[in-house]
Amino acid sequence: MSRDIDSPILERETTIVYGWLDSKHTIHIIRDHHEHNVPILGGLWGIKVNKEHALIKNVSQYLLSPNVVQCYTGKGDQNFLEDYIWPHVTMYDKMTLEFDSFLCKQFPNSRPFPTQKESPTLFIGCRRPNCTQDRHPEECPMECRPPNHPEWIWC
Repeated sequence: MSRDIDSPILERETTIVYGWLDSKHTIHIIRDHHEHNVPILGGLWGIKVNKEHALIKNVSQYLLSPNVVQCYTGKGDQNFLEDYIWPHVTMYDKMTLEFDSFLCKQFPNSRPFPTQKESPTLFIGCRRPNCTQDRHPEECPMECRPPNHPEWIWC
């Protein structure tokens, strides 16, 4: 798993990560904010390496290549993930578990979160100490809400 150390671990995240670990899915991706508008965020994805599969081999060759990785700086982790990892994710979409609270139409293989946010400012990947200061500009789209919870406006 890849995780940003400056983000608190929220119960919402723990729920979906444990669910992913217990599932048959090899990859998981989290997008929980309206600005999480890239396929894979550097600190919000994971891959199970204990499974023997061509996907693991393909992904690891890029992750472990100094020639590839050194070309990416700044927000390069997200660019790297989009350039090298995302194409494999789209090829193996049945093996991927994606959660998205705002951009589910942009990422059609994503699914709604099984839990509601505790508040509009607490989202997975928020940076401490500012987690309580960031606000969502709007409610999450109806199509990104769980079908059994259309009333969740901070999904």
